[in-house]
Amino acid sequence: MKDAANHLPRAGISSIFGLLEILDDLRGKEDVYKLAQSLNYELDDMLPVLDAAALLGFIEIEKGDITMTRLGKRLVETDVDGRKGMLRDGLLRHPVFRGIVEDLHGSKDKHISRGQLLELFEANYSPEESARQLSTVLDWGRYAELIGYNPDTEELYLSED
Repeated sequence: MKDAANHLPRAGISSIFGLLEILDDLRGKEDVYKLAQSLNYELDDMLPVLDAAALLGFIEIEKGDITMTRLGKRLVETDVDGRKGMLRDGLLRHPVFRGIVEDLHGSKDKHISRGQLLELFEANYSPEESARQLSTVLDWGRYAELIGYNPDTEELYLSED
């Protein structure tokens, strides 16, 4: 988790999927600034959503234009279970999620405490950013049914268990 490529943008899954739905309505391509203006968003507020969608391979951004990828188009056209599977596949390619899944598989009881994961993030981020990174991991990972979280024990676990 040491370089910027491992950083997870702070964007909810619903925002990412909403962006893709809007792009689909716009035939898969739009100017970033025009889209932000039409949605009454400040560009700074929209950037994490764009970064997240690009990180997951659903869009490409070049010269101020957002273009939906084939993967993004497939995601828009599939059902909820299909979306979860596509997101799960994308997350498993990301170093943060791959590391968490490996740690879960390697742990004695296939569980990791929230505190342990925060400590790993805090090696590279402030406590506030570490909490945001963990929140994103939980949001994305739980939606994709890759990981689960028990708020009573404050533990993450593999959803397949």
